[in-house]
Amino acid sequence: EIYFPYYIIFNNMENSNSTPQDEFLYYIDQAIETGDTKFIDFAIKNFGYIGNSYITWANQIKETLLIESFEEITL
Repeated sequence: EIYFPYYIIFNNMENSNSTPQDEFLYYIDQAIETGDTKFIDFAIKNFGYIGNSYITWANQIKETLLIESFEEITL
C-alpha cells in the first residue's frame, strides 16, 4: 500500500473544481519533482479509469524515473 503525507493529498483536494484528469496529472507531476514513483502508482490506482493513454504515458514516465535512479546508483 502507498502512503503519502496527508498534506499532499488534502492540499490537492481543496480545489473542488479539479477534474480526475487534473488530479492524475498532479500526482504525475509530484513524481517527476520528487523522483518518487509511488506517486505514479497512486495515480494509476485511484484515477486509472480516466483512460489508457494516461496510464501508458504515466508508465513511460515511471520507467524513465526508474532508469534515471539506477543510473545514479551505478555512477
